[in-house]
Amino acid sequence: MPRRTKRYTVKLTSEGLVNWFLAEALAVIAAHDHYTSAAEALQRYFGLFQHLGGPSDFQLQRTLPRPVPLGLFVDRYALYGHFRAWLRSHELDPDAVATLDAW
Repeated sequence: MPRRTKRYTVKLTSEGLVNWFLAEALAVIAAHDHYTSAAEALQRYFGLFQHLGGPSDFQLQRTLPRPVPLGLFVDRYALYGHFRAWLRSHELDPDAVATLDAW
């Protein structure tokens, strides 16, 4: 008798998307022992999807929670702008993701 394969769909919540982004950003800086190298690595990481940033992404509209290490490297409004570009890099519409419920 043939086996049936079950398929599951994972639906990420706004909170899940924010946590995924923050985890990636934290992993970038965690790999470095010195502030300067960590800051440069984080800028390179943000640069990967900088071209996807929109003109309104950095308009000081909203913020994301900043775990303590990230607060040393990036402004809370800038972090939100990078998050919106990151969403686009995953083919997600930033306007469809309600981040107000993310924290």
